[in-house]
Amino acid sequence: WTNSTRHYEERSDEVIPNATKITRLPRAKALAMTYKKCAFTLAEVLLTIGILGVVAAMTIPTLMQNSQNKELVSQYLKMNNILSNALKNTEATEQTKFYKLSETDFKTKFESHLKTTGCDTDNPNFTPNVCLADGSQFKYGRFDESCPENICDTLTIDTNGKKGPNKEGKDRFTMNLTPNGIKALGESDSCENGLDCGAYILAHHKLWNGETIPDGCVDAECSSCLDGNVGYQNSCI
Repeated sequence: WTNSTRHYEERSDEVIPNATKITRLPRAKALAMTYKKCAFTLAEVLLTIGILGVVAAMTIPTLMQNSQNKELVSQYLKMNNILSNALKNTEATEQTKFYKLSETDFKTKFESHLKTTGCDTDNPNFTPNVCLADGSQFKYGRFDESCPENICDTLTIDTNGKKGPNKEGKDRFTMNLTPNGIKALGESDSCENGLDCGAYILAHHKLWNGETIPDGCVDAECSSCLDGNVGYQNSCI
């Protein structure tokens, strides 16, 4: 016993005459039994997959929508800066206020400070006059050098071109060209018409999430107006 384990085993019949002989399992069989105890059943695996699927179905659409909204806000802010800088550069180059130029001269000089490209006319319900290299587009309103009510012209913009959602208040807005520069339409705390949500975005850096009535609508209860469908002006009373 004191010298080695082997010595003890050799004399085990003397120390414990009635000892029961211990039978050792083969290693492979012992490991197999161990793994068997740790395994999941098919029902448990399917249940786990089902739970993960439900969680994904509930969270992924929200995450995607939030990501798209952030992208739309970023595109609006970028386009607002591009157009504002182009107007300032036009006045700096010409050394005069833009509205003192003729309409043709103004548009030519203004567009020379923009990175323009050929327009893709395949944009639902939007026919742009100018298309920028980053995919954004805009069209002019009616230029008036007398700037009645401080509005010399308007720019209706689509911040990402024909790419969706192509909805007012999301990627389509209107800006006023005033004697003091470009001014977003709307109020900083709300917007009634989708096109006038620009001021809200500039103030809060997020999209307006309330209800809006598309431009030209009168009846807020008219579903075709609220959906912004083509021809909504004719379907509202």
